[in-house]
Order: sequence, then C-alpha cells, then structure tokens
Amino acid sequence: MTSHAFSRRSLLGMGAGALAVTALGGGLIACTSGGSPTPTPPSGGAGAGAELEAPMLAERVKAGSLPPLAERLPEVPMVQELFGGPGPYGGTIRAAQTTALQEQLNTMYGTYGLLEWNMLGTDGVPSLAETFEANEDNTVFTITLRKGLKWSDGEDLTNGDVLFALQDVIQHKTLNPTPPTWLRNTDGSDPQVEEVDGSIVVTFANPFALFRKYLYMPFLGPQTIKPKHYLSAFHPDYTDKDEVAAKAKKGGFDTWDQAFIARDNAWLNPDRPTAAAYVLKTAATGQTGTAEYERNPYYHKTDPDGRQLPYIDRVQAQVLEPDTLNLRAAGGQLDLQGLSLSFSSTGLLQESAQSKGYRVLRWKPASSQLNIFPNLSHKDEAVREIFQQLDFRAALSHAINRDELNTQLLGSIGTYRQFCPGPGDDYYVEGAGERFLEFDVARANALLDGLGLDQRDGDGTRLRPDGEPLDFVVIFVEANATAQVSDVLEYVANAWQQIGVKLTLKAVDNTLYYQLLPANDYDFIQYSGHMVDWDMEPIWFTPTSTQFRAAPAYADWLLTGGESGLRPTPEFEQLWTLWNELVQAPTDEERISVGQQITRQWDEQVYVLGLIDIPFRPIVVNSSLQNVRDDAEALLVFFHGFDGATHPEQLYYAS
Repeated sequence: MTSHAFSRRSLLGMGAGALAVTALGGGLIACTSGGSPTPTPPSGGAGAGAELEAPMLAERVKAGSLPPLAERLPEVPMVQELFGGPGPYGGTIRAAQTTALQEQLNTMYGTYGLLEWNMLGTDGVPSLAETFEANEDNTVFTITLRKGLKWSDGEDLTNGDVLFALQDVIQHKTLNPTPPTWLRNTDGSDPQVEEVDGSIVVTFANPFALFRKYLYMPFLGPQTIKPKHYLSAFHPDYTDKDEVAAKAKKGGFDTWDQAFIARDNAWLNPDRPTAAAYVLKTAATGQTGTAEYERNPYYHKTDPDGRQLPYIDRVQAQVLEPDTLNLRAAGGQLDLQGLSLSFSSTGLLQESAQSKGYRVLRWKPASSQLNIFPNLSHKDEAVREIFQQLDFRAALSHAINRDELNTQLLGSIGTYRQFCPGPGDDYYVEGAGERFLEFDVARANALLDGLGLDQRDGDGTRLRPDGEPLDFVVIFVEANATAQVSDVLEYVANAWQQIGVKLTLKAVDNTLYYQLLPANDYDFIQYSGHMVDWDMEPIWFTPTSTQFRAAPAYADWLLTGGESGLRPTPEFEQLWTLWNELVQAPTDEERISVGQQITRQWDEQVYVLGLIDIPFRPIVVNSSLQNVRDDAEALLVFFHGFDGATHPEQLYYAS
C-alpha cells in the first residue's frame, strides 16, 4: 500500500520594492524588487545610515579581498519587509541551545530556500526563487531562480544546484533509499525533475497541492538546493569512485554516503557553502562549546532601501544545560532566546528584566498542550475493546477538573480543549475540541457503569468483564518530566482513582519512548503534538507512521499492507483514506475540505484527551534589539524556525 508517512528525518531526506503576492491553488508566486560571549555594540549610529553594505564588508572590498556589492547581489534581490524600520549595521547576537547538534540554531540563523514563510507565517513568498508557478491541478511546478545568485564562497548558485539536490541527492537510492514524502509520487516513484527554458520543472504523477507548503519550511529549504561545486567532490557520480572512497576512509567513514552526508551537514561543517544570512564559522562540540556564525557577504536580500541584509554581523550560540540556559537568560546574558526557555521561568525572567536590560515577550507555542493518548490498538484485546468505547474516553475526560488543574498549576491563565486540529490551522472547524470537557464525576461513573464496568475490587478499582482490574500505566519522557508534566499526570491519576480507574506514572528516556511506540507496548502515553500545521507531520492525526500515538499497530498494518500490526477499525481506515485524498487534492480548497473531515472525526470521537494548554512561551529580548516580532500570534515552533519566526536577518541593535 502507498505510504505518505514521514518523520522530520524523512522530510529532510537528508532598492525599494514590494514583497510577493501569492495566488492560492494553481497559480504564480512572484517577487518584485524594489563563560558567555560579551555583547558587541553596533558599528553604526542610532539609526540607519546611507551605506548599502556592512562596514566589515566594505573594508574587505576596499582591501580587494571581496568583490563590490553590485557583483555580490542578484540582479533582482529579494526585498525583505521589516517588522519596524531600517537600522544600522553591526553587533553580535548571543544565544544558546541545549545540544551541540545545532539543529535549532541552524533552523533559525542558517536556513535558506527556494520559498519561505511571509513575515506573519501565514503564507509563502519566493526567496532564492524569483517566481514559483503551479498548474491548475497542482501536478506541475515551475521554479525560476533569481539571476546572479551566489553561494557564501562567491561561486554561482544556479539551476544545476537545484538539479543536483533533487536528482543526485534526494532521489539517489543510496543516499535516500526511501524518498521523502515531499518529493515522491503516491505510488512511491520519483516525480520528474528537469530544466526547461531556464527554469526547474517538477512534475508529479498526481496532484500535490502541499508541495508548495513544504517548500516554506525553514528546516526543509536547504535540502532543495545544494552547492554542487563543493559536494560533487564527494559524490561517485561526479568524482572517481576510488577517490571518493579514499576521501571517506581518510575522514573516518566506512562508506562514501556517510562521508557525503557529513560534508553536506551545514549545521556542523563550516566548509560547506550556504545561501543563508549567516555562515557557520565554528561548530559547537560537546556540551560546552560555542557555535559562531558570521554574516554572508553574498546574501540575496536587501531592506526596502536597497541595503544588503543582515544588519547584525555575528551570532554566538553556546551549548548550555537547560537550567543554566534559563539562568543566563534571567541574567541578561542572552540577546534573543525563546527556544528551551521554560514556561515556569517566566516569573523569574520578568522580575529581572528591567535591571538586566531585556524585555520578555510572549509567543504562542504550537505544541504546548499536555495530552494523554490511550492506545486504541492495544495488544491486549480486552483493553483494546474498552479503550475503543467512546463512552469510556468520555468518562475519563469528565473525571478531570480542568478548571482546578488550571488554577493550581497555571494560576488560571491556561486554556484547555480536546486534542484535534486547533485555531490557526488550515483544517480547524469552529467549536471542534470542546466535547466532554465538563467536570462531572456522576456522569463519568454512569458512563462506566453503562459499559458493564460496574464491579470493583477491594481497593475500589473497577474490574474488566474478565475480572482483571482497570489498572494502567502512563508513559512519559523523563527528559520532559518537568514539575508541570509530572504534576499534571499525578492530578489525573488521583482524579481517575475517584471513578475506579487506576493509573501509575512511568518516566522513560527518549530512546525507550520511541521503542515503545512501534512495539505497541503501552496503555497510555503523554505528549503534546502539533495542532497547527500538522499536515507537515501528519502522524498526530492520521495512521501514517508507527509513531501514530493513538493507534500505532493500526498504522503498522496500513503501512505494511497487512503484513504486520493489527487490522484497523473502519474509522481508522477512514483516516488513512482521507489523508491520501488530502495529499492528492488538486486545489487548496479541496485539500482544506478533506482536512476538515479529519478534524470533524477527531472532534466527534475524542481519541485523545486534552488536559491543559500553556498559553505562551517566554521570549527574552535585549532591550536594544529592534525589529523583533512582538505579537502574540508568533509561533515558537519547529515548522516556523523557532525564534527564526522574527526573521533574524532584519534585526538590528539601537545605539
């Protein structure tokens, strides 16, 4: 059977003017021109100057080590909108993260792509592409690059780099044995990728309206265009196989593809050319290193006055333990930080803000609600039959006093709803997610009695029809076991005990957690999940991966054509069918219509219990840092580049 499942790994495969206007459905997107490191002050004055490039680059031009600006910009630069106004050049952003892998920081500062999100993250605009056109049924996509683009080392960036990325990397069977969902036909075959009349044309065998949206994603962009002049030296289709093998061995790799993937890793390899605003100069190592980024002299964007971006010269990102990161932020030692700041630190951050020279913004987290997923494909048939009863799930939900939970843990500022596509998502349906939220113990007990679960043991725990107690375990990730998560689960366990259902908490590490999912080996599991832009990671609402927490064994059966797993109930087969219809919808209107059917099914069936939602995540911003997005609709989420939702290339320091 055809699989449209994917994880983040499979996604990766490995002058003045106006910004773009976007035509939805088949149509054209076009763009017209127009210790902690010490903070570095900007080199300009309090406001923007007349210079068109950063002083540090002008000095290199004067010294003859860098071409003039006119030779570094494309013929038609992308004109970047600003959240405020133009600013001076110079300065360093101090940031932090909790892993040396730097996935998050590179998604913020080191990303680039053919298309990108617009300023508010509501639609897409061309970036390295000058135009992007889809035919009427969204099977053929035509991409035309800007003329005169350059890589960060000054080499030309051309259609050949797009063809290399798509044909020689993404579609290469050694580098990607299973092609990613965003570049494959519904039967698993490769779409056609070719150069036609100076443009790149991608032709799918089936309608694929989501292709455009995938290209907006900051984590995906660098996978669509790669520096062929650099990477071809490590690819056996372009360089002698023995030479490639020797290079791999010298680098400590067993195979050429391992070496290629490492060389292609712009997150950790400073030698790899990029088209991002910032170039990685030094990668972090271990748990104490600092990654250093510097402005890209060949960056393709200008502000509305024709001044090359970015405004800020450098970014320094230190690897810190979570507690240390929060303390550094409270001490005014981080200039722009939302990633890895805990909600519980908000009070401390606000107390120190004025004296330490920063302000605290509140952005919306897209995956902050705490939920409990019952395993509806449970390996124990007796448990599975009970969990599949809507009245059982309704009873568990009615037993939870969410108002009290909100008051005790979040000071009444939290919100709650059942887990289903939420406000802000393409597929949201007004009123969805509001069933069975009322605290009603009498109703909960009546529902359980009505299911024949009216007998109890000596401890008051209800008994199954086979005489076994309703005694379950909820799994959660130990690394995420903040006081908030464990407190919420303890509260739920006490609430369910009052209606005769026993729940025990079990913290596990991340490795075991992801082993339990495909093994179908759990009763309940706790996770947040994405209720906005979930079509970029459909495992939350459709059985498209064994990471489908609501029923992994059903997903396994569908993915393997019945060779393993459990045959799903008709309603889960329906979710599978709807997802396949969604990705093949010929227009955005039809795609949204199908997606709303998925939302309605989740609303009606309440497969997962929503508990409490954190209303915001704190963002620490240096008081001198300007053009930072300060609206409450900003999403601190993977799909929008985390802190990158504020477009770091247009940030600047006041005097």
